[in-house]
Amino acid sequence: MQKLCLMGIETAPYDLIDGQDARDLVGLTVAMRHFDTVIHLASNADISAATKCPTLDFDCGTVITQTVVEACRLSGVQNIVYFSGSGVYPDSGTKPLGESEGPLMASSPYGASKIAGEALVSAYCHMFGMRGIVLRPANIVGSDQTHGVGYDFISKLRKDPERLEILGDGTQSKAYIAVSDVIRAIFVALEKCQNPYSVLNV
Repeated sequence: MQKLCLMGIETAPYDLIDGQDARDLVGLTVAMRHFDTVIHLASNADISAATKCPTLDFDCGTVITQTVVEACRLSGVQNIVYFSGSGVYPDSGTKPLGESEGPLMASSPYGASKIAGEALVSAYCHMFGMRGIVLRPANIVGSDQTHGVGYDFISKLRKDPERLEILGDGTQSKAYIAVSDVIRAIFVALEKCQNPYSVLNV
């Protein structure tokens, strides 16, 4: 049975495992030493926050991912599941995109940080014999959300139940996935993906 280490934050503070700062390589390495698998969700979750703080995704995404993969290497972690996202793809309109779509072209610092994170995971897995699984979910929804389209709709309806303001022209569409389905995807991917590095749209 695998021992899983789940890491996840939404911006600062950076406490992740046993009170360790995710940017503290020594502390993170010690915290990971008894785990076979790390599930790395740590990043800034509010894409629009980059309009006010453009370095947020680098600090809370790329830097943390570098620390995580190095801590995995030093602590002997065998598997890393990295949560990327659909923000790595260029805008394709209504055309579905497969995992081999390229080149990846971010349109936000969030997407750029996710592309960098994927590259770091790939490099470490190929150089140091770990298994990496990159999951690219699109717009995860569930209870306790703090931002996003669904959250915005509900907040507006609470303020005025008689009127719902819809941004855009009302014809746009967007794919969503329930958090419970994403959790299932993690375990299916860990069971089925045996290559040193795999990328899956979720």
